Amino acid sequence: MLTLEWIIAVLKTLPVWAWPIFFWDVLGILAWCSTEPYPEGTLVTLGVTWRGRIQITAVYKPDQPDPCDWTRHAPRAPWADLDPAVIAAGLEAYRQVGWKWAVSGTFSDWGRTLPGPGFLDSG
Repeated sequence: MLTLEWIIAVLKTLPVWAWPIFFWDVLGILAWCSTEPYPEGTLVTLGVTWRGRIQITAVYKPDQPDPCDWTRHAPRAPWADLDPAVIAAGLEAYRQVGWKWAVSGTFSDWGRTLPGPGFLDSG
């Protein structure tokens, strides 16, 4: 994680009195990284203050599967699994039976609105 080139580049920019603080933090970061605090593929960016302290500036975790992904339960193209012959046979059966219309409920006065909280009576 911490390369020798990066450490030397940082030491060139730090005052000499801040080097021990920086080296102390380098040891801390290396010990912390050996515990594997994040899953593999995580990107941790570091920054160094002018006093030699190392700070974690950002943590980018790897992509995780979407918990709301519905394609695990249903295919993306459901029509690809359908057999056209089966669909045609079903449509032919409906054509032979014909349509039957049904009206649920009876209405004696078509000019008035139905009573109830869901209907607004303007008159």
